[in-house]
Amino acid sequence: MAYRSDLNKIREDFQKSGGGSDDKWATVKAGERGKPAKAIFRILPPWGKSAEGFFYYPVSLHYGFSIGGRNRAIPCPESVGKGKCPICLFVAKMRNSGEDYDKVILQVRQSPRFFVNVIDRADEEKKIRIYGTNKKFIEFLLDSSEDSDVGDVTDPK
Repeated sequence: MAYRSDLNKIREDFQKSGGGSDDKWATVKAGERGKPAKAIFRILPPWGKSAEGFFYYPVSLHYGFSIGGRNRAIPCPESVGKGKCPICLFVAKMRNSGEDYDKVILQVRQSPRFFVNVIDRADEEKKIRIYGTNKKFIEFLLDSSEDSDVGDVTDPK
């Protein structure tokens, strides 16, 4: 059974959560050295009733950490309703301390990400991949869905 995206619900939620704007223009950058880059992805519809009509899964990540010598992003449990986030608590303490921690706060603050199930159409195995993106990409998809030539990009038909 294929589920459908509730684009009106997504637009409303996106506007409330700080994403979205009235700017309907999108810029697609050309590929390396003037050569057009081409990748054809199929954005999959919501994965079930638990998705509540959303084709993406929103989560905030904290960047600016190194673990084992590699840069790492740490998921924020508060952003998905899973309890208090120690990094957010730490950032709040820095903000309220009266000291100048602006550089550190900017480095580790929450950064919203949106994860989308996709299939790379060029991949013959058609494995489902998880694509992490930003709010501009989601805005672009929502703006595209208003175009009658494009419509709902997650519609399985």
